[in-house]
Amino acid sequence: MNGTETLTAILAVAGIVGTGWYFKLYLEARSRDKKVEFDAKATEQEIEKYRILGDLAKENARLANARVALDQSNDKLLQKLEDKDELVVGQDMSVTGKQGRDIVRKIPESPIEVRLDGMYRILSVQSGAVEVGFRATIENVESLEKLTIDIPEGTLDDEQLKSLQTGEWEKTALHMQINASLRGERLLKATLARAGLRTAAERDE
Repeated sequence: MNGTETLTAILAVAGIVGTGWYFKLYLEARSRDKKVEFDAKATEQEIEKYRILGDLAKENARLANARVALDQSNDKLLQKLEDKDELVVGQDMSVTGKQGRDIVRKIPESPIEVRLDGMYRILSVQSGAVEVGFRATIENVESLEKLTIDIPEGTLDDEQLKSLQTGEWEKTALHMQINASLRGERLLKATLARAGLRTAAERDE
């Protein structure tokens, strides 16, 4: 970053910290993201300034980082508001505690479907734990990560059921094809795929 870019960043940040117009547009942007009804009562001139600042931030890393830090500071302020609180912005706008928390609340991520195929040891099997089928606690032989999977009735044929029993008794590794649902890093559900259980020898065939 050259001297001119640095000066631009410093002046831009100095010009928005503590200004009502930026906070109003920040609130409007956050409320739009969270689908919260909120009217910032921003003027066309304020909206244009907010847009120009956004364009500058795309080209100036220091300004972009400063803007992120400012928004995070505003987020923390709104999170601390209580229902009885009212935050007055300028002369024509205020934010209630509930509005503030709604605007910065976290929206749950949509679950994503993934595969967790790999070699697993069966630590335990519970029959009847699933409405129709089994539930097993397994451990990945490489990562040593433990997880619980559902094995619906009809997923395994007789040979695979024998492999499941042997794997539990002898703690031998079995290759499993697992369908999983994740929200962020949290595992919501894992299910053994149909015919998704094989011995190491069968996998290598």
